[in-house]
Amino acid sequence: MAETDEKTEVKVIANETYDAELLSRIENTAALLGIELNIDEVLFVASRINVRPWQEAVELLKEAYEYHHDDINIDYDALMRMKRLSLGPEGSPDIPVEEFEFEALFEAVIVSDWSPYAEVRAATNFLNDDHEPAETIRMYIVGICYANVGAIVATFFGNRFPSISLGFLSLQLIIYPTGRFLAFILPDWGFKWGGKRYSLNPGPWSFKEQMLATQMMSSVDGTPFSFTVITLQRATQFFNEEWSNNYGYMVLLSLSASFTGYGIAGMLRGLLVYPVRCMWYTVLPLLSMNRSLVKVEIRENVHGWTMTRYTFLLLFTLVSFCWFWFPEFVFQALSYFNWTTWISPQNITLAAVTGVYSGLGLNPISTFDWSVIGGGGMVTPFYSSYVSYVGQLLGFICIVAIYFSKSYYTHYLPINATGVYDNTGASYNVSRIMTPSGGFDAEGYANYSPAFLSAGALINYGASFAIFTCSIVYALLHYRTPMAASFRSMWISFRSADKARKLYTDPFTRNLQVHPEVPEWWFILTLVLSLAMYIIMVEIFPHTDTPVWTVFFGILVNMVFIIPFGLLYATTNVFLDVGLIFQIFIGYMLPHNVNAMMISQCVANNFWEQAQNYITNQKQTHYARIPSRALFRVQYTGTLITIFTTLAVLNWEFTGIKDYCDPHQPQKFTCSSARGSFGSMVLWGTLGPRVYLNGIYPKLKWSFLIGCFLPIPFWLLQKKWPDTWRRWNILVLLSGFSSWAPSNLYYSTGNFYIGALFNWYLRKYYLGWWRKYNYILYAALNTGVAWAQIIVFFSTGYKHLVSINWWGNTVSQGGVNATGYDYNGVPLSTTPDIGYFGPAPGTFPVPA
Repeated sequence: MAETDEKTEVKVIANETYDAELLSRIENTAALLGIELNIDEVLFVASRINVRPWQEAVELLKEAYEYHHDDINIDYDALMRMKRLSLGPEGSPDIPVEEFEFEALFEAVIVSDWSPYAEVRAATNFLNDDHEPAETIRMYIVGICYANVGAIVATFFGNRFPSISLGFLSLQLIIYPTGRFLAFILPDWGFKWGGKRYSLNPGPWSFKEQMLATQMMSSVDGTPFSFTVITLQRATQFFNEEWSNNYGYMVLLSLSASFTGYGIAGMLRGLLVYPVRCMWYTVLPLLSMNRSLVKVEIRENVHGWTMTRYTFLLLFTLVSFCWFWFPEFVFQALSYFNWTTWISPQNITLAAVTGVYSGLGLNPISTFDWSVIGGGGMVTPFYSSYVSYVGQLLGFICIVAIYFSKSYYTHYLPINATGVYDNTGASYNVSRIMTPSGGFDAEGYANYSPAFLSAGALINYGASFAIFTCSIVYALLHYRTPMAASFRSMWISFRSADKARKLYTDPFTRNLQVHPEVPEWWFILTLVLSLAMYIIMVEIFPHTDTPVWTVFFGILVNMVFIIPFGLLYATTNVFLDVGLIFQIFIGYMLPHNVNAMMISQCVANNFWEQAQNYITNQKQTHYARIPSRALFRVQYTGTLITIFTTLAVLNWEFTGIKDYCDPHQPQKFTCSSARGSFGSMVLWGTLGPRVYLNGIYPKLKWSFLIGCFLPIPFWLLQKKWPDTWRRWNILVLLSGFSSWAPSNLYYSTGNFYIGALFNWYLRKYYLGWWRKYNYILYAALNTGVAWAQIIVFFSTGYKHLVSINWWGNTVSQGGVNATGYDYNGVPLSTTPDIGYFGPAPGTFPVPA
């Protein structure tokens, strides 16, 4: 409650006294600069604005501008303001000196004592309480309990299409009341160790406990690639290898794959965690959601909205939960809103271009289903969303050109299918080119067929090849300075992790200086133990047919790409992985060895996935000011426990679910994700890249060379016209270009609209509303969907299939759009009368 004394010009707020004129000047300056602040933030600025002389503020801004001058995540106007203020009063001749000094002091508080990014300010707090409980006994109880719940759900539904998982956000709604309940019932019993007291109940359930309990579940936000490998090896529909049922093999594969990435993640702190520019957009909604649940909030009016974040979260979670039933169960055409194909259901061309199931999804209004939209546009910066969408539209043009020009036999196949096909248009029968022992049968291949790809898959592969070489050149052009600084930090960190952290002076790092950093040798030991488990696995299980050197080669490949891919993900929210390039390398080095391909790729894939998982969690706890050693213990504990939970559930599914992995399994446990990986393994493992890059599709090789040159014109344009071109990131453009087979415009158009509405329009014109509600709304809508998916499945689609048979649930599946194998669609042309297309038997290249 605020009171104003007109005689003394003083405001009393929450028993603290402030100069009324100072508060007014701060509010006016913030409004002038387009920085909307609530009352708590105004008071924070007031408490910090006079801690340094204006000359020091100018020096801070000079350093900040030098660091951020090419930062695409700061608005150009804000960047120019930082530059102007860094020049001193001479850089602002039209502003009175006193006004300039105040503006410089204000800007220094925002940039140096909080964050230059509106997104980070929206999700984090400017104050830290070092005495707030974090790594407590009850936190471990809650974290272990719900990490197992998350693992059970993620694994159970991991081979179902569509898949369902209870990720970070959805589990917060039960973690919080559980924590509150334990704080209410547990006694304050404890013990002292190392001069610190550990209690069952140290007080109210805290924000830091909520965050750490969440980190324990981080390893179950989806399923690891080891899950896919085990599915491929065990399922009769795929490789059907009996030896892979060995529990010891599954444990060693899962442990080595998961912890190898953790071992390297800690060494990358100086590159991907400490730097201010590494924002990691993905962590911000969770921080916002947990703040809204745990922190007490003052009700205030923001653009006419007075609802607290907590109320807003619960309301829109309920709205999302209720709405999900309509597109999922009551009126399914709202989900697959392929209205264009309803006009002419048997039109193959129309279905290919606009179809949701099997086509390219060109449709301005394609879905009303939030589980399809996903809301990534609310988290991803809008420039990244639109550049990626432009890239996908360019890919669309190329696919249409290839398909309708009948190039590379693509017109005999569905336009955007993910599978691998033979010369009759049927799904490729890998058993016809394999010996009984699992090796490659060259004679069987010669008598059967080459493997063919759809037009969408060709564009996907071509763009993906270009990304790998493009990323290396891009990193050399754009990331030279931060990489050099980070490598220096890494070198210092090997001697002392605490000294390396002191090189960074942002407020979050400064607050954490009182807590010891995790030493590098902890991570090195993790890496060594993981490598030892991998070596033991491939040596004692000879059927793996995998050389020991593959794990070291996988680490080497990851280390080349983890820097550009990590920096791209940290700054643009665009995720890329090394899976494809590693498959090509192994395909050349170990031709026709599909087990070596799967097992070595499992470690290579998980290396980057688990590394970025731990890196993002480090950034999350960095923003929350939680000691890094607490995160180390919590995440390692959660990962170790949930690996065994995951294996238990997967083993049960193979014996407890009838027709598991069958394409027509009634409850949709079709293993669709594994099926996509199966096609890739056949392509690059059983057949090998020599067949594709020298035989049927020789021009794909040129994509690697093209990728080397693509960053250069963009870099030159950004140097010449930075205001116009600085946000046109070629890697983001290529990531959109490659977003085909299985993805299409159906999945991205709605998300693009959401990004335009929230991260452009509302962020630009209603910044206060956006800061308060944007991430909370994202969390609420996705939480509602996650819980609704679980309930809808068990109530309508598990033991007894329940459906409503009416036009609204059948129209979207009518016609050629939803026909063909696994909804892959009908091709443009039928197979010729001779019974096959492509090279005649005996004339196509046969791999040695």
